[in-house]
Amino acid sequence: GLRNVLFSREQIYVSSKYSLVMKEWQKAVYRHAGSSSLGKVQLIKFSRDWFQTQVQDLKERLEREEAWRKEWTGRKLMV
Repeated sequence: GLRNVLFSREQIYVSSKYSLVMKEWQKAVYRHAGSSSLGKVQLIKFSRDWFQTQVQDLKERLEREEAWRKEWTGRKLMV
């Protein structure tokens, strides 16, 4: 598995469970900004929207998985 990752000189270690999300968010910021520089307010708004989308996507995935579990009986040929 992943170990804690050092992100800055201030010796701030980030747990691996957060580092993957932070990397995804950072890439999304770079893609969104392109070659321009985002202002602080723009960055905060983009980040808020990005995390809300992540939460919604996760909820929808978990709902689909739960529905699948309820429907699937384990009998042959159901897959």
